[in-house]
Amino acid sequence: MKRIIDALASFKLTIFVLAGMFVLTWIGTIVQETTMSLYETQKVYFDSWFVIQPVPGLDGINVPLPGGVLLMTLLSVNLLVGGILRLRRQLSRIGILITHIGIAMLMASGLVSLMVAEHGLLGAYEGDEAVEYADAHHLEVVAFEVLDDGYVKEYLLPGDEFIGLRTGEKVTMRHPDLPFELDVHDFILNASPRRKGPMFNVSVPVVEGYYLHQREPAIGSREVNLSGCYATARVDGKAPQTGILWATDNKPVRETDPWTFEADGKQWGVKLRKEVRELPFKIRVDDFDMAFHPGTRRPEFFQSDITIWDGDAEATQRIEMNKPLRKSGHILFQTNWGPQNDPHATKHYTVFEIVTNPADQWPAWSCYVIAIGLLIHFSRMLFRYVRTEQMVQKA
Repeated sequence: MKRIIDALASFKLTIFVLAGMFVLTWIGTIVQETTMSLYETQKVYFDSWFVIQPVPGLDGINVPLPGGVLLMTLLSVNLLVGGILRLRRQLSRIGILITHIGIAMLMASGLVSLMVAEHGLLGAYEGDEAVEYADAHHLEVVAFEVLDDGYVKEYLLPGDEFIGLRTGEKVTMRHPDLPFELDVHDFILNASPRRKGPMFNVSVPVVEGYYLHQREPAIGSREVNLSGCYATARVDGKAPQTGILWATDNKPVRETDPWTFEADGKQWGVKLRKEVRELPFKIRVDDFDMAFHPGTRRPEFFQSDITIWDGDAEATQRIEMNKPLRKSGHILFQTNWGPQNDPHATKHYTVFEIVTNPADQWPAWSCYVIAIGLLIHFSRMLFRYVRTEQMVQKA
């Protein structure tokens, strides 16, 4: 047991982990710039325990590497055992102990963010009100029913197993209140509908003369991919009906109509879209303002003035670049705007990135703790040095 503890607390393990993190960051940066989006690179290299890395120039040769989660776990154990548990309990070491506790807090904040943080986008024109936003990365299938009073009732079909389906594979989605079952199949990460011509064949279904064409996934950012799939509605006593689902909603710029069909004497709609989440408060975009650097189309700043309703309370707030709004566990960052291709536009829309992260402020608190620990330690070292010099001078 002592050997294990010594190994976990050793500087050799620290050096190994830091070297591994350098190599992983280097490889991940190169991959992200060439073959993967930023989100996919994060998932493959930094949100994993192990990585199977192909060797460039050697087909079929793969090298297993420790993933970011494994390296951070080893570093956390090394810090806990070597820097806190095995630290000599002396008053002279209190600054070092506090510093290591702050570093441990920083590591814990990264773990919590990895496990539970969620990201989404909310876009709205000036004057629009909003209480919902779209998840940046996850998809969902929803069904719609038009009620007698004209309102639309929404049914969320549970599960996201359709993501990653290959040609010919399918999953069946059900809802207890729906009179049909839905087979979702032939999922494509980045797709566009095209008309099927007579001079070529395709490996996916053709619906009313159209099919989903597979495009290269976007490299820069996964959220710009327009995913698509096919859905087949199966109703008792009727022939199956097949349609194309294409996740092109990009509020407030574009919102597509659902695929429609008949079942149980009613008209139904089905749509593939980014997961919709709800804010615990309502906002209205009152004004959007921006300015460019002189002689360029590069923004110098852009900001939004909003009104917030939280129950009976009403308040106004300005959200600026690097100055987000934090409220009710949600953080709203000013992240984009539009239309960017129309310099004469009289009405603009703003885009907020919405993050829910219980560890949002932990890094700041960690830095405060680390600063206090370093201040205590170096102040003590300085005091000891000054006292030693005074004793030497007296001698």
